[in-house]
Amino acid sequence: MKINDNFKTRISMARQAANLTQGELADKVGVVRRQIAAYEAGDSKPRDNVLTNLAAALGTSREWLAIGVGDEPDLGNIRKTVTTHEIPVMEYYSDVFSTIGFTASVTGIGHGSVLAPPNASSDCFAVKISGDSMESESGLSFPEGTVVIFDRNLAAQNGDFVFTFSMTNGDSMVRQIFFDQGKWFLRPLNSSYEVIPFNRKSLEVLGIAVQSQFDIHSKRDSLPIHITKKDSHLKEMDKKLSSIHSMLEQLLNKKAP
Repeated sequence: MKINDNFKTRISMARQAANLTQGELADKVGVVRRQIAAYEAGDSKPRDNVLTNLAAALGTSREWLAIGVGDEPDLGNIRKTVTTHEIPVMEYYSDVFSTIGFTASVTGIGHGSVLAPPNASSDCFAVKISGDSMESESGLSFPEGTVVIFDRNLAAQNGDFVFTFSMTNGDSMVRQIFFDQGKWFLRPLNSSYEVIPFNRKSLEVLGIAVQSQFDIHSKRDSLPIHITKKDSHLKEMDKKLSSIHSMLEQLLNKKAP
């Protein structure tokens, strides 16, 4: 099974969540402690049978440990909760995505930054949406220009919005991942685009969406009507109402004793 380079983060987090030392995990799996240390340092990756033993010992699946897809263990007690750091914003079609899966940190490699949302890990990155494939006529929508923040430490679950990178052609895209009849698929929100199978051999999930930001103010000039300004029709109506009001006052004054 393919094992991506974020394996080191997932095994470390899962071990801490299970309240195990490196030595204790090594004993359960049948390897020496320095081998676990090498996994967590990113210096080594397990063989297939060791990956199976690691998943069993840590209460998770081989798929989650290997590529971050599927059910994850309870990591709530060890997630980093940094609320004020800045997150790099990537161009949607950026060369950096060809190496992000093999980088310990994304700090300093973006084009601009946004503030991190509450409880975001330090391994988040943001992408500005390009195109209309994730724009929906109703419900949740990510129109062009939306900045979406992705967390690299989360595992993809059914219904999540994910950022994927193709190891075949280098393309990247945002899609909703879902599970149906034993298979994973990637779905756009715009029905004009097709749903595609999620192929673990050629696609890698680089992050799970945790927040989106859209600059409404930047779209003000494109609105067809400025509702704060009265058009000529409304001004004419104001004149007529004022005239009627004046005539009524005159009639009331004549009837007064």
